[in-house]
Amino acid sequence: MREAETALAVAVNANDFGSAALNTRRTYFGVQGIALEAEARLATNSAFVYLGPRPFEPVAVVPAAEGGKVSVAGCAGEVSLMEQRPSGLPRTFSPVMTYTLEMDEDGERRIVAVDAGEVPFTLPTGELLTEELCQGVDVKSGRFEPAPDLAALVESGLDGLVPPPSPSATSP
Repeated sequence: MREAETALAVAVNANDFGSAALNTRRTYFGVQGIALEAEARLATNSAFVYLGPRPFEPVAVVPAAEGGKVSVAGCAGEVSLMEQRPSGLPRTFSPVMTYTLEMDEDGERRIVAVDAGEVPFTLPTGELLTEELCQGVDVKSGRFEPAPDLAALVESGLDGLVPPPSPSATSP
């Protein structure tokens, strides 16, 4: 999960969604959605860079109803962003996160879905994973050194955006 969040932050900061690190940890359609969001942010002058990967502390790993999948539920820390937003409004994220992972043919797990607290998640203890529960979880975070360059990202614009590689018959 940490590798996937780091790969996502690096891809967004570089506007490069063709990275093998990103594409081996998430589905093609997930990466394509992330790239389209980045394109929309650049088009509306509201780009941002991650100052570090999204902090995440797992609290439960539960086999999903569909075979071969697992749900990793946990608490996410504050996301540190450097932003260029015309509205000036802060971006907020839910601390409750659930990732669904699926094993591919190579035995590697790939993120196939992300839920940011929209659907209640019941922990194996029977209690719900809530924002209040996450307040008691120590979520460690890290930052990139040196900090990413927001001005370079904005300057590269839409022409600098590298899309994810097209899926092939062998793409997971």
